[in-house]
Amino acid sequence: MAQELLTSTWEPETEDAVLWNRIVERTVITADCWYWTGKPANTGYGQINRNRIVRNPHRIVYEMLVGEIPEGKQLDHLCRNRLCVNPKHLEPVTPKENLLRSPLTVPSINKAKTHCPSGHPYDENNTQTQKDGSRKCKVCSYKRKKAWRKRLQAEGKRYS
Repeated sequence: MAQELLTSTWEPETEDAVLWNRIVERTVITADCWYWTGKPANTGYGQINRNRIVRNPHRIVYEMLVGEIPEGKQLDHLCRNRLCVNPKHLEPVTPKENLLRSPLTVPSINKAKTHCPSGHPYDENNTQTQKDGSRKCKVCSYKRKKAWRKRLQAEGKRYS
């Protein structure tokens, strides 16, 4: 079914058909993913030249088969395979959501942490959420502030 979709969607005389045929030639369909076998970029995503502009084939396939990618959204690979061009494996999401979904990004790694580096729980009572979305442990913040005040007192300085 997927191979039929790939080979029978476009009329052969349009510019999109030429691009589509180039994509079909470089795509291998398996039971799960549609693998891009063309040149990958340094980022691990596929790339193809369209009118002297390098683009990602997963974005082109999505736009041709599903529609435009909404403004301010990115395509998240639900299968976690950056070379997959199967539009059923792609979902438009915000950049923030895309970062948090990946198990490899710093924001998602930090979000998964349940305790601060000192071992205190990140729970409702012990967590301060900063303006930038980062978290601080209230117990550790209190201990740092107490130590700071003690240093100031030892130096004979006042604090407010």
